[in-house]
Amino acid sequence: GEPLGLSNGCSPLYRGVALAALAVYASGAVFWTAHEFLNHVAGENHNGGHARQGLKTFMLTFVAGALNVLATNPLWVAVTRLQGGLSALPSVSERKRRWCW
Repeated sequence: GEPLGLSNGCSPLYRGVALAALAVYASGAVFWTAHEFLNHVAGENHNGGHARQGLKTFMLTFVAGALNVLATNPLWVAVTRLQGGLSALPSVSERKRRWCW
């Protein structure tokens, strides 16, 4: 066979790309919305110098990133499954074989 399995043309190279684009968009939207919300809740004051402000920014970004991962992980699982040639959701038999479903 061909090294990339392109006997059906280039379409296998783009399998799941629409869902991947949606996941990237959703990921960015969740991250920046969470970051702005947390920044608003924490307040915009700049008291305490650069070190304290830097730590605050780091922590807000860390929490926004964690929320992003928790919210968008199901989309990324679906993207990975589609790109691997599987269905977006596991079948009943696959769920029975794996403890994590």
